[in-house]
Amino acid sequence: MRILDRYINNSIIKIFIATTLIFCFLYIVIELACTIDEIIDRKIPTGILIKYYLSFIPIILIRTSSFACLISVLFTFSAMNNSNEIIAMRTSGLSFWQITKSALCFGLIVSGLVFLVNEKLVPQSTIITNKIRDENMVLEVDRLSKTQRIDNLTFYGLQNR
Repeated sequence: MRILDRYINNSIIKIFIATTLIFCFLYIVIELACTIDEIIDRKIPTGILIKYYLSFIPIILIRTSSFACLISVLFTFSAMNNSNEIIAMRTSGLSFWQITKSALCFGLIVSGLVFLVNEKLVPQSTIITNKIRDENMVLEVDRLSKTQRIDNLTFYGLQNR
């Protein structure tokens, strides 16, 4: 691996890790803000909430890693463009594909990891989060209303219309 490829990969990986952590934090904060009324009404302990959101992290990673990968590559090449590093690489004889090879490889690696996490961890974490949500966050009335189903319901208006 050339020094230039390591330089690009280090920049992409640093930004990818930072954006992934920021996206996870924002996802959890927004989820908490949406459900804070239910959490307070049901008096859910913080230990259960921490366990719920820790088991929810693989799902968040799957949903946000593609955006984080895109942002990290864009920021890296934007910073390289601002400091005229891309022009220096092009004048030294590197083609477009040689410059972007490391970013493309990083994208393929992230895609493979997303596939593996989606196959191995997400089903288990979905079961755990649904179990915690059903046991602690959903009221009995809500559970019963979802299971009851009315078939062949007819509404009559004025004069049997």
